[in-house]
Amino acid sequence: MRVKSWLLAAGLFSGVAAAQSPTMEQRTEAFAEVSAAMTSGDQTGAADALIAVIENPEWAMFTGEAHARLAVQLTKLDLPYAALLAYTKAMESDPAARKREHDGH
Repeated sequence: MRVKSWLLAAGLFSGVAAAQSPTMEQRTEAFAEVSAAMTSGDQTGAADALIAVIENPEWAMFTGEAHARLAVQLTKLDLPYAALLAYTKAMESDPAARKREHDGH
């Protein structure tokens, strides 16, 4: 999937973060493809992997964080309006996600 085909779709997805706190193992598993893409320098691949996390109901607890991280990736890809949509979704699903992403946690 290419980011361009999902820009509008990314703005349409929303989810509610689960009440339970995820484990580090769950976070590592959920964001494994994102980390791999970023390590290899594939910014578009990282954005696509974040969309996959957002779309996967198994990772609903990471929806806010994934949207916040997607916003950062979209900014790096010089897509500020798409980033704004992703930040909006992050705030709707998890108001603390943007702060965590901004602080690097």
